[in-house]
Amino acid sequence: MEYSVKDIEQIEEEYYKRLLFYVPNKKQIAFHSAGLFCQERLITGGNRSGKTYCGLIELVMHITGIYPENWNGYKFNRPLNVWIAGKDSKLVGQSLQRALFGNQKQKLLGIIHHSLVKNKKRSTNGEMIRSFEVINYNGGFSEITFKTYEQGRTAFEAAKIDLILLDEEPPFDIYQECKMRTMKTSLTDDFRGMIIICSTPLKGQSDFFNYFMDDRHPEDTTNSIWYTHIEWDDAEHLPTEEKKRLLLSMSPHEIEARTKGVPWPGSGLVYPVPE
Repeated sequence: MEYSVKDIEQIEEEYYKRLLFYVPNKKQIAFHSAGLFCQERLITGGNRSGKTYCGLIELVMHITGIYPENWNGYKFNRPLNVWIAGKDSKLVGQSLQRALFGNQKQKLLGIIHHSLVKNKKRSTNGEMIRSFEVINYNGGFSEITFKTYEQGRTAFEAAKIDLILLDEEPPFDIYQECKMRTMKTSLTDDFRGMIIICSTPLKGQSDFFNYFMDDRHPEDTTNSIWYTHIEWDDAEHLPTEEKKRLLLSMSPHEIEARTKGVPWPGSGLVYPVPE
């Protein structure tokens, strides 16, 4: 599908309306730029720290093919086949899809302007959109499918996917399956799959977090795997007084995960406090 100069200018104008207010902090900038070198990226963070939002912002850049002039991360130059997954249909519908599409009844704007979205298909229970297409600057449409962890590992089989965004910690067998979906199958293929994970590690240490963090320091680029923590102190949009108020209501073992994005040792400890 080809676009006229007028079509492209309209797409860019509508898209940038959604991005003008996104000013990434240092950790978010590091997360985006790591995409140049690493195909598996994890950003953990405290609640409301902006980890999922920065993941969705980057995802929208990739599926539209329109990047800001100061973009320092990886760039795709074609329409993509994309998966977005979360814990269950209710959370995907209320969190991820609300952020992407907004809410017309409440007059809330989403990251993607409605003029770029085509062919929405809803799930049978109506709780979430099952799939949609978005106009890509390079011509054609990116195809986006929503999935949930409750569907199980088999729902993540038998596909070749350019980009996968996982919201919150996935079961490790599902993550392993996602890796296979983004794998290059030929040395001459220009395919370059990518996985983005945004999570608050409330379940403590696990096989998934050990995969990223064992024998690896934050922001190391080893074997195309990368992670960082975005703490409340990094999130300039969070009011100081509000952070103080919420800290008083947390159990000691929650503080590391909810404010720093650091997994605590887990349920095997006698006392629920960080080491």
